[in-house]
Amino acid sequence: MTSRRAAFSRSESIFESMSAPSWKQPCSTVIHSFERQSHQRLHAPNLAGPGSITPSGLRLYTFQANANGRAFYEKNGFRAVRFGISSPPESEPDVEYHWNAFEYNTSMTINQPTIATHNGVRSTFVEVNLSQLGRNLQAIREKVSPAKVLIVIKANAYGHGLVEVAKYLGSQADYIGVAVLEEGILLRQRGVQAPILVLGGIWCNQIPAYIEHDLTLTAPSVECLEQIDQAAAVAKKKAKVHLKIDTGMERIGVHDYNAHTLQEAALRCRHVEVEGIYSHFANADAADLAHARLQLERFNEVLRFYEKRSLSMPIRHIANSGGILQLPESYFDMVRPGILLYGVYPSSEAQRTVAVEPALAWKSRVVYFKVTKAGHPVSYGSTWQSDHDVRIVTVPVGYGDGYFRRMSNRVQVIIHGKRYPQVGRVCMDQIMVNIEQDSAFNGEEVVLIGKAQNGEQIRVEELAEWADTIPYEILTNINTRVPRVYVTDSGTIGRLD
Repeated sequence: MTSRRAAFSRSESIFESMSAPSWKQPCSTVIHSFERQSHQRLHAPNLAGPGSITPSGLRLYTFQANANGRAFYEKNGFRAVRFGISSPPESEPDVEYHWNAFEYNTSMTINQPTIATHNGVRSTFVEVNLSQLGRNLQAIREKVSPAKVLIVIKANAYGHGLVEVAKYLGSQADYIGVAVLEEGILLRQRGVQAPILVLGGIWCNQIPAYIEHDLTLTAPSVECLEQIDQAAAVAKKKAKVHLKIDTGMERIGVHDYNAHTLQEAALRCRHVEVEGIYSHFANADAADLAHARLQLERFNEVLRFYEKRSLSMPIRHIANSGGILQLPESYFDMVRPGILLYGVYPSSEAQRTVAVEPALAWKSRVVYFKVTKAGHPVSYGSTWQSDHDVRIVTVPVGYGDGYFRRMSNRVQVIIHGKRYPQVGRVCMDQIMVNIEQDSAFNGEEVVLIGKAQNGEQIRVEELAEWADTIPYEILTNINTRVPRVYVTDSGTIGRLD
């Protein structure tokens, strides 16, 4: 029990320093607690290994919060503080709660995509042209100058590779943006020194890890800001934050009409540096920009708080890819290109005011050839058959790689510079392609996304249309078992160390 008590005591010191969270309401609020043995190892695919910050898979209990949104649970002489927990379940009065499940552990790892060269063991791979990423960034920078550029590399850099993209572009960008704490910690562990803003919401127990790894926090509420301030005081450090204002997305952030409460709270914080203030467009990539302009008007009104009080203005940012393309008045002090950085436009409606090109190609190779007779159905469910003999080749890619099953009998590939249809249902690991009476031999290249040598191209937007989705989903769903090969204009470089 000694080690268990030590962890218990440590959690108590963290919780004792926190104020009540934003959901503090009389009695009606349901909150969550987790029960698990103290040495439980947590696993979240593609995010964290042992010792994860995110308690995925823990046993879940729900309790009613008390009137002040805070309660105590005493066991073995220790007073555990946990917001909203009033008592253990009546059915398990002797259950032992191990609060160290809430503690952060900085030794966790994030499973990155397999890194390979062209001689790697897998014949299906993604090729990322880092030089093209650099050109895209430069084109964006020229468009928005003198505004700074924060490159958004969340979700494994939109499928391109989190660490490798950060290392290559980090010195060329003013700021890096990620979605979750784990991404930021991994970048720090891999030596990335650029400022990193974590754009997502915060679980209060994670705050010390942000401070320890010099990550900039998003403060979406007064309660969260106060928790950050108190955690920074305990750490004897100053935490950098960007205030998040909801001007019409209805995601995270204080509503624009209540933003003054967050801004006033920030003035009272002594261990927080409000470096920035930002919002996010919901429709800046649309043909009709009325809602985007309404959001911009609301954001400008929030910013008048500083002008009225003669306060220095934090870094202001709201422009995402759509804003960069269509709303120059939204550039302010910094912009946040996401999918545009990777050479893909955010929608078919958005104006192409910045010239970018895709940096990612997805390729495979033929692994089998056969003649399929007329009337013989292909693949699961027998959804396709030909009325004449055809030549069918098999390609080792499938929905297990992120090549969506819903593209079955719709998607096309390129072989020998010519488009051919995929036929039958997409399998987990393989697809079949109808090349009619043409020839293709084992080992020959198959282009899934990108350009063939003769210039024929399949764009990610086409896959999105075939899958009834958006390009974002196509790119971010390319599975981590697909190796990433990194190239520059001077050749293949494999992994960046």
